[in-house]
Amino acid sequence: MLQPIITSHFPHKKLSKLAQTTYIRNLLTLSEYCPALSDTILSLIVERAQQMDVEIQVELEDLDDDNDPEAGDIFNLDGFDNVIGEEDHLHNPDLCGEDEEEIADGLSDISSENGDLAEDDAVEGPANVKHIQDMVSKLDAVLTLVFEHLAATPSESRPFFWSSATPLLSSPVTPERQLEIRHSQLWNLIAIFKRTIVKTHKSRYTQFLLFWYSSLHPDFTDVFLGVLMDRLMDTTLPDMARVGAASYVASFISRAKHIDTANARAVVGVLCDYLRDTVDKVEQLEARDSSFAPVVSQYALFYAIAQAIFLIYCFRWRELGEDPDELLVEGDESPKLWMPDLLVVQRAIMSALNPLKICAVNVVQQFARVSNSTGFVYCFTILESNRRSDLASAETPPTQYGARLKIDPKHARLTRDPALDADLNAFFPFDPYKLPVSHKYIDGVYREWSSVALEEDEESDDEDEEVPEESQAGPPVGSDDSEDESGDESDHSAPRSSTSLDPAGIPIPGSTTDLLGVSFGGMSISPGAHR
Repeated sequence: MLQPIITSHFPHKKLSKLAQTTYIRNLLTLSEYCPALSDTILSLIVERAQQMDVEIQVELEDLDDDNDPEAGDIFNLDGFDNVIGEEDHLHNPDLCGEDEEEIADGLSDISSENGDLAEDDAVEGPANVKHIQDMVSKLDAVLTLVFEHLAATPSESRPFFWSSATPLLSSPVTPERQLEIRHSQLWNLIAIFKRTIVKTHKSRYTQFLLFWYSSLHPDFTDVFLGVLMDRLMDTTLPDMARVGAASYVASFISRAKHIDTANARAVVGVLCDYLRDTVDKVEQLEARDSSFAPVVSQYALFYAIAQAIFLIYCFRWRELGEDPDELLVEGDESPKLWMPDLLVVQRAIMSALNPLKICAVNVVQQFARVSNSTGFVYCFTILESNRRSDLASAETPPTQYGARLKIDPKHARLTRDPALDADLNAFFPFDPYKLPVSHKYIDGVYREWSSVALEEDEESDDEDEEVPEESQAGPPVGSDDSEDESGDESDHSAPRSSTSLDPAGIPIPGSTTDLLGVSFGGMSISPGAHR
């Protein structure tokens, strides 16, 4: 009886923040003494929050398409090229008791390039910008209420008696029972996630409810990660659904502090297995037909998974060494030994599939910089060749410490697919969380780029927007013209000594530190749209 009434009377998203928060606060109170409705109520609130979330992103894109100057300055949510330290958060007072207009005045923080927009600038903005600010304020308030509700200590509901002047709605429960209640909430959130959130690529903030909730217990982390991996590896789903799942996996592993090294390595291993199987099949096709050229659209999942590995590597390379119990050390110029599964990435990069050409440019360039500095693989020659579309005659020069990397003319036959470009570039679900009030729930469990960036990142950002030339970027170029037959496509190894090779990738001495950009500082890596 109550469910349809609750749904039909839910305030429209265009109504005031006060109307939204009052109704939602009352619904959450209702769910405490009517547990049969708790799942329904939470689902309704989350789905309405997502509607606001999506509308905000759509309108931001419209502003961007219209070349509105306010859109670039006021709602610059991309942040991929922001310098570390330019994303100061405003710790606004609690929503309760604040005047609605005063809260709105602080909203420019979510989009201001410096996290500090003058009030007069916001007032002078066009009506559509003001509308978006208002929607952001509502979304922030709604998500804050949901976070508060989920963060509250679970308690056992008691019957509510209207005749009681001060009804007792709940009583303390044992830790075991609290965990059971939280498990139930988790699965309800996962059901909502599967039903709506994961299918919507324009949602920026709503999915952080799962991100945060999964941090409450190690089992919750495993469950949510398992849900994402199941979706990624589900062969019954369309490829585009699995591409979206790959974005979630990459973003979650990269950003969630509560994912430990063992889980991160396990996921990377699974992703690398997929790369290996795909590269094997492509090489078999090439062996049968020397003119074979991959059709990019048929390998959408390969590129999404390669991009996921690139992103994870940028954030967690220190944990991907051969020894799972030992972190790799920045600045160590000796050849590094990597987990064996990861070495297929070098082979994939040199394959006819050429993921450096197809994956999102921002991710590829950061991967090239980090992998170069950490001695994993040297990518800049391929990037430059891709840029010039002159792959047929290009050949990677030998390095002082590594084998010769060749670029096959078959790369020149690879043609981009605009639809796949849009999918790979458009969606990174756990970009930095910019809402000015509810961000306090995310900050403690979220990995910022500044916490993992190489130390040299803070010294230079002048070259972030360019693919460095060999003379600017590369390791010392050897003068030896002799061919190293061990440097073929299937095994690009690094020398343990001057005469032997080990599977440690292509170690590059630390002479290219200028390359390391700081553009992961804001690291909202969804280019082209203000996410």
